[in-house]
Amino acid sequence: MGRLFIVLLVWPCLASAEIYRWVDEQGRVHFSDSASQPDAEQVEVKVQTVKTVRVNYLPEWSSALAPPAASVVMYSTTWCGVCKRAKRYFQEQGIAYTEKDIEARDDWRQEFDRLGGVGVPLILVGKRSMSGFSASRFDALYEQAQP
Repeated sequence: MGRLFIVLLVWPCLASAEIYRWVDEQGRVHFSDSASQPDAEQVEVKVQTVKTVRVNYLPEWSSALAPPAASVVMYSTTWCGVCKRAKRYFQEQGIAYTEKDIEARDDWRQEFDRLGGVGVPLILVGKRSMSGFSASRFDALYEQAQP
């Protein structure tokens, strides 16, 4: 009962958390929960981390965005823990991939939106997409895409 009270007490603070974005002298983008830099601007975060894994065929109209059969493209963000887990898995398995941070470039965010992305990671393998990440589901998807 005590834990529930604490969660209910803290939840409104978490729900109203603010995120700020600024660019340093080297052109790197940073995010923080405080406006610690004079040029920091508040951003509205709309993308969620995908908690369940879905595998779908990409729609025919999106074929221009589909990578070659065995190529992997991952739409991600820097703060996404599931994205980090997927990247670590790709590196451990020696799987080449292209990462597109949807908060770093508008064109990558537009591609993500056109693909129907609602959460990160969104992983493309050939003409299939995977929302979220599961090593076993990815392995099956990747094996099917091999020529």
